Amino acid sequence: GNGVSHSWQLFLEHPAFLSCLVLVRWTQVGVSLLQVEGIGRNIVPVFYAVTRPASINFLVFLAIVVCGSFHAYSVFPISENFGNFSHQFNAFLKIFRLEVLGDFDLSELEGLGEEIEGNVSKKGRVEAEVEEEKQSAIHHWLRLEFLVLTLLVTVVAMNVYIGLLGELYSKAVQKKNRLYNHYLASTSYRFISRSIGLRVCSCGFFRHVPETVRPDGLLWFSYEKEDLVDLQAEDD
Repeated sequence: GNGVSHSWQLFLEHPAFLSCLVLVRWTQVGVSLLQVEGIGRNIVPVFYAVTRPASINFLVFLAIVVCGSFHAYSVFPISENFGNFSHQFNAFLKIFRLEVLGDFDLSELEGLGEEIEGNVSKKGRVEAEVEEEKQSAIHHWLRLEFLVLTLLVTVVAMNVYIGLLGELYSKAVQKKNRLYNHYLASTSYRFISRSIGLRVCSCGFFRHVPETVRPDGLLWFSYEKEDLVDLQAEDD
């Protein structure tokens, strides 16, 4: 109908909005898959390690270092780094790629492109050569800064964070059963709270039929001890 066509027109005009929705839905699918025991019991410790205060604090410190590096790089008189927000964001991506991903191009950092020099013969044949632009006045200083940032951030800081995550993950694996059961309990609590809230907001329209319980009010259940308790876990 008109509503569907209007919604699709909105997505056509703003594809980034549709991309965010797709990303959110796939994120929900991934989080839901954590309730599958074979997946969640091994993935929950990963989330636990990444979200520890030591990991978060290091990421905040690393973000400050990247922003400082971008500020230092942005003062170089490179024409393509100045202008609107798009130019400045592209300059930031250069530093982000260098320090976080280890991906760089020295000519791109210096703002150099390629020049085509050639001529056209009498027969209409084009003969040309592609050469890089001449070095700028900041050539040597920019390469010196590149060496410093690469050694301190790309090599040292990133490897330290990898080692930190490895240590946090090894501790989390030792208590993965406890973490996974806590995740299942918190998920169940959210579902129960949601159902209760739905009944309250609907003024009893969604009624709950109570199940038959034992007269003494007890509920028995069995479990595998090795799946519920971490026998060799070290307390924090």
